[in-house]
Amino acid sequence: MKKNKLGIFLIGIIVIALVIGLAIFIKKSNVSKNTSANVNSEVSKVEEIEKDNQIGQAYNDEKTMEMKEQEEKEKTEQEAKEKAEKEKAEKEAKEKAEKEKEEQEAKEKAAKEKAEQEAREKAAKEKAEQEAREKAAKEKAEQEAKEKAAKENNTKVTKSQNNTSSKAEYYIKVNIKANVVNIYKKDEKGKYTIPFKAMVCSTGKATPAAGNVYTMPGKQWDRYPWGTMVGGVYAQYYTRIVGNILFHSVPYTKEKKSCLEYWEYDKLGTKASAGCIRLTVKDAKWIYNNCPAGTKVEFYSDSNPGPFGKPTAQKISNESKNVRGWDPTDPDPNNPWKNYKSKNNN
Repeated sequence: MKKNKLGIFLIGIIVIALVIGLAIFIKKSNVSKNTSANVNSEVSKVEEIEKDNQIGQAYNDEKTMEMKEQEEKEKTEQEAKEKAEKEKAEKEAKEKAEKEKEEQEAKEKAAKEKAEQEAREKAAKEKAEQEAREKAAKEKAEQEAKEKAAKENNTKVTKSQNNTSSKAEYYIKVNIKANVVNIYKKDEKGKYTIPFKAMVCSTGKATPAAGNVYTMPGKQWDRYPWGTMVGGVYAQYYTRIVGNILFHSVPYTKEKKSCLEYWEYDKLGTKASAGCIRLTVKDAKWIYNNCPAGTKVEFYSDSNPGPFGKPTAQKISNESKNVRGWDPTDPDPNNPWKNYKSKNNN
């Protein structure tokens, strides 16, 4: 009996042990199962995290690549921009340098041309001056020869001869003080007592003194329609009185009827010449045509201008440029004064 109880007791203990062991086994199995599940869960999470990290890394790598590409693009664009600006600056600098070079060359060329022009003008001027001196010397020599010849053919007296007889039709008296030329004709007795006409004139410093009487010479060179005067000017209808003293028109700057020295024309009636007797063209031409060689010319000085008074000459300096270059009395059919209305008559 005791053995049965002991056996039962042992069996009970064994059963309990088995139950406990089974329970422990089951618990361990559950723990292992849960642990495995947890591990699997954690692994899944890790895998998801790794996957997310991989996706994030890929995104970051993509963005990094895009940023690098953008930076490269911007760098390339900047380099291109800088290169373009540099090329532009170099081009502008080159163009500026070329322009400055061209301007400098143009200036140098202009300066050279100016210098050459001035040299040519200087040479031409010197040549003209030399020619003028030579011409003046030649004219002086010719004038001296003419004067010598004129002196040999002139008769000089010291008293008035207007009452003496002569083959000449007229007798000329030049009033130095009044600047008037008086012309006399013969009376019934052949004396020059009849006043014929008066002319306004201009005498000068070298005009013969009062009391001198000369006979006009008759050489070929003693009268010309145009002549060269002292100073390189010209005059119409010059008629020699004695030496280099002539009757002639107011001077012209050229041997051309439209080139009258109009400012000198306005001086008629006053002392203005070097010594010759200046007249209007009309009066100079009258003496040229009507007072041949042998006509007497007397110089005297009197405040009384003469039997006809003192004629006047038209003032022309303020008139139109189209007419003032002409002598208003010139009978030339082309004289513009013929159809001109003077400002002084307005």
